[in-house]
Amino acid sequence: MIPPDSNVTLSQSEPNDEYNVFHIESAIMAGGFVGEEELARIPALHLQRSPLLLKLRGEQLLRRGALVEAREVLLSAVQGFARQTYQTMLLDTLAPLAVVYLRLTEWQDAKTVLQFLKEESIRRESPISGRVLQSLAWGCYLIDETGWEESYTRQAWEQYKQDGDHQGIVETGLDLLLYWGSEMSARERERLYYFAEQKAMVNPVYRPLQQLASALISSSRQQWEQATAVLDALDTSGMSYHHAALCLVRRLEFDLKAGLAADPGKWDELEHIRILYGGDLFVQFQLAQLQYKRAERQGESELAEALLYKLMSWQELTRHPGQADWLQWVQMKKEKQSAEGEDGNGWEICCIGTMTFRRGETEIKDLKWKRKKALELFIYLLIQPGYATPKEQIMEILLGQGYADKMNNQLYVILHQLKQTLKQELQAEPNVIVKDGIIRLHKGLIQSLDVEQYRLLINEGDQLWSKSPALAVICYERAYELYGEFMPEIRYIDWVDAFRESLLEMQTAVLRKLAHYYRDAGQYVQAEAFFARWIELSPVDEVGYQEFMEHLVARGRKQEARRVRRKWEKLVGDEQEASSPLVLDQPFSI
Repeated sequence: MIPPDSNVTLSQSEPNDEYNVFHIESAIMAGGFVGEEELARIPALHLQRSPLLLKLRGEQLLRRGALVEAREVLLSAVQGFARQTYQTMLLDTLAPLAVVYLRLTEWQDAKTVLQFLKEESIRRESPISGRVLQSLAWGCYLIDETGWEESYTRQAWEQYKQDGDHQGIVETGLDLLLYWGSEMSARERERLYYFAEQKAMVNPVYRPLQQLASALISSSRQQWEQATAVLDALDTSGMSYHHAALCLVRRLEFDLKAGLAADPGKWDELEHIRILYGGDLFVQFQLAQLQYKRAERQGESELAEALLYKLMSWQELTRHPGQADWLQWVQMKKEKQSAEGEDGNGWEICCIGTMTFRRGETEIKDLKWKRKKALELFIYLLIQPGYATPKEQIMEILLGQGYADKMNNQLYVILHQLKQTLKQELQAEPNVIVKDGIIRLHKGLIQSLDVEQYRLLINEGDQLWSKSPALAVICYERAYELYGEFMPEIRYIDWVDAFRESLLEMQTAVLRKLAHYYRDAGQYVQAEAFFARWIELSPVDEVGYQEFMEHLVARGRKQEARRVRRKWEKLVGDEQEASSPLVLDQPFSI
């Protein structure tokens, strides 16, 4: 039997492939190490017959980040163990398969496997393996156990130690340092360092764990040069791909925190990793996080906003609560900065008539909107309560129906162009905020908005109308003076036309109330001016003509009433008969 710490070496001249399969399987069962080269020498046909070798092959593919291939191989291994009713090996194969599903954001499949692993871990009397515990640590948030990640990781660490699985111990130790290191106390880091140091004297597989612990201890003491020197000397070739990627992320984070000049070669390496492991959104999230931090420190606000939007989109796919917590912290920080910047030094914005921006002596018209949709988004946000609306509603209004991913990308481009236009044309930054699925305009951008004032005046007038008509009229007259065509430069867009129509209906109601108020007050000149403006503004409103004629007839001005009637009949006669005859000859003669 091959001892656990030995490597398997197959004879180049060995003709019996079945013997080689048996030899490797024996080595694996004895806890021995089998490299990819040795496994690659087994013909595919023989490999497919051995669930044990398929499991090993899948784990090797997972370690180097070939996630799609790993998924297919591990599925075959699961099917093989299921046929053999080999429960322990089945669970140990489902564990890495769950991790693959998680990293590919196939969360429904991941959830199914993880739920099964959780139920088996509860049901089984014998200890569950470190691999199963480690997979539960990665995916416990999907099975209603958010917050148990570190606990499962530590349980896996202890189980690997009991089993004497050196690679499992190192992998779990790296998880603790790279994913939970910021929450570990200085004493815990030092304990882990001394453990790895002692083990590395006998087994070099522990050397990377010792070096990483040393680097993090130095960084916690702000000994940046020492920390970066240790990580620069770290050999990551034996690590799984995501641990190697995170070691590079930590190395570059140290540069940022220390204010050191960035090493272009390291950032090039990061870009290579980004391309190589594009399917792993957990790695992509970590890389983009680092790029966001760098962009913020360098004052590249547009790049930072673009990266933040990307991170938010990815978190919607991974559903990882840790990522959500970090994004919430970033948004709270931005909100605080925004609140401090909302000092009332915004623009007076006019949307009634040609869009105009005024601030002090400055007046700007005809902003350079490179995308029509960016202008549409801006106008839509302006007319919403609080200048904000859910992202899904915006996509439905602006983009219609389509695939979610494609619409998300389209909205990102529109948002980016809107932010860029407001920054370049109005020197307004920050200008648009995206938080918790809500998109809103920064309140510091807007000092006043004419269409908002118009609606507020009418609302105030409506509340006063029944109790104090004279005060209501003051509000209505101010609203009347503000009114004009909403955004005449935008045509043939349904929601704009609908909003424009709603303003017309509001203005028509205002004119009617003003005409009635002055008529009842005996101020006929003013009343007739509002009646005339009513039918001018809404020339197909039969009620306006009817009431204007009734007023003129009541004043004994039948000739003028006939002129108003002929105007109405000519208007509707060009197309069709009036929808209902004007009742003028019945009660009185004109």
